[in-house]
Formats: sequence, structure tokens, C-alpha cells
Amino acid sequence: MKPLLSIIVPVYNTEKYIEKTIKSILSQKLQNFELILVDDGSPDNCGVICDMYAKIDSRIKVIHKENGGLSSARNAGLDEAEGDYIGFVDSDDYLEPFMYKKLVDAIILGNGDISFCRLKRITKDCEYFFHKRLKIEEVISGEELLRLIFLSKIDASSCTKIFKKDFFRARRFQVGITNEDFELFYKSLATVKKVIYVEDTYYAYQERENSITTGTKFKKDLFNNICNMKKYI
Repeated sequence: MKPLLSIIVPVYNTEKYIEKTIKSILSQKLQNFELILVDDGSPDNCGVICDMYAKIDSRIKVIHKENGGLSSARNAGLDEAEGDYIGFVDSDDYLEPFMYKKLVDAIILGNGDISFCRLKRITKDCEYFFHKRLKIEEVISGEELLRLIFLSKIDASSCTKIFKKDFFRARRFQVGITNEDFELFYKSLATVKKVIYVEDTYYAYQERENSITTGTKFKKDLFNNICNMKKYI
């Protein structure tokens, strides 16, 4: 059966977390999906763990490649994706069980191009919601979504969203930068007609030391992206 949803997980040096991530995806209430695990030349046992789960569940595909970074791994997954919709998960995060059921139902019923939910951040001490509940319409434009991202009302993460596969027909993540989601959004969202907002919180972002988004390179790339906003606002 052709999968309705392709879930792409770039995997690198997250041996401590990857099994929880995979289990949270396999436990989704939506079951018609393929899970594409992209082992991006991980130096730990992540590749072995991915292969082990692929033997257990036929919905899982594993791609082993030389290390090229997050964008390169996501693009490799996109090249193999067969679903009508695309989702992304980071290999140290986890999902609530209804996430993809709610997002897929919303995008289909609303005939949207993108649907998205809220996220919470998990630290070693606590968990907290990244954003307050938004007082916005259920259906907005891509341009409005971009504005809300610029205002930090909505996270600039691909992982809280699903996309029609056509969104990536002529698009890929830029290789060689850290804040690749932001780059993709400010170049693409203005052309998107219909975005569906799902109010609930379904994505759990694991905040850990020495991750991409806590390092100095992320801060430099974020500054560069903020400078680039001047072209779009």
C-alpha cells in the first residue's frame, strides 16, 4: 500500500535518544506511513539501531550515507519519499500519539498545503510550552505564517508541520547552514496559499547541551538570517 505520509528522520550521534524517537513514531494513531531513517554517517551505534527497527517493522526504510549535515540527510530522505505528505522529526525528540493523525486530518479536510501544531521544550529540569496559544484563524496564508515566524509567535521548525509533497517538488533544504528551516521558509512561504493551524501541542523538543541549536554556530547563522529578513518584511 502506498503510504499516506513519509516521516523523515535524520540520525546523527543520538544513540541515547533515537529509540524513544522511533517508538513514539511507531505508536502514532495514524498508521499509514513510511518512516525513513537517514543515518548521516553517525559515529555511534545509531545505524545499528536503525537497521534493527527496520527488521521489526516493514514501514521503516534506512538510508546509510556519508556525513553531510542535517539538510543533506533530509534531502536524501525527500529523494526516497513516496507519501502524499511529508513530515520531519529530529532524532532526539518525540511525538505525542495523535500528532500525525490530527495534522493529516486537518490538511486533508482543509485542503491545505501545510498544517502545523505547537511544540513544547524538554530540558533536564522541566518542560515548558514554547509559545502561548495563538489567537489566529484555523486557516491562514503562507505569508501570514511567515509573518508569525518572524515575530516569534510560531516556531521556525519543519518538525511541527506536515507538507504536501508538491511543496518539495522543486525545493530542498540548503546544505551548509545550520538554521535550514528558517532559510527554506522565508524563501518559500509567501507562495503558499493555505496553511491549517492545529491548536494542540504534540511535538516534544529535547533541549540538550552541545546540540546544533545551543552552539555558537547556530547563533551566528540565526543573526545572518535576521539580517536577511529585511528583504522580506
